[in-house]
Amino acid sequence: MYKENTDTISIITGSTCAQVAIDDIEFIDREGKSLLIYTSSYIYKTFAKIDDIAYPLIGRSFFRPLVGLIINFDKVRKIDKYEIEFESGRKIGIGRNNHSKIRRAYKKYLFRYPPYVTVDWENKPHATINSLWEDEVKYKGKNH
Repeated sequence: MYKENTDTISIITGSTCAQVAIDDIEFIDREGKSLLIYTSSYIYKTFAKIDDIAYPLIGRSFFRPLVGLIINFDKVRKIDKYEIEFESGRKIGIGRNNHSKIRRAYKKYLFRYPPYVTVDWENKPHATINSLWEDEVKYKGKNH
């Protein structure tokens, strides 16, 4: 019986057949008519269409700043001026025109994680570390 595996993508080329875990992908880059799928340990080259590969990545931590580039924010170590560094140490350059778009999207991604996710900034726009600490102490005091 066929069961769709949404955690991997299949890569079939003239010399390689593989299933790659989506979480292992650092980024996907179009080079001419082929796609290069970068993981921390291997680079897969395929002639698949980027839209076909992009579909299973929707709703995950992937961002597509350009038609031919998809970045996995879970694998980004940092974004500096005009360069993205991944956990593997691999670096890619980003143009001046796309730098601010990528950086904005990455900042939005980072706000989903602590310490930012624990603070309701809309209801506490002027919160400080001390005021949040006091609220937490009061909250715990009521339950114990």
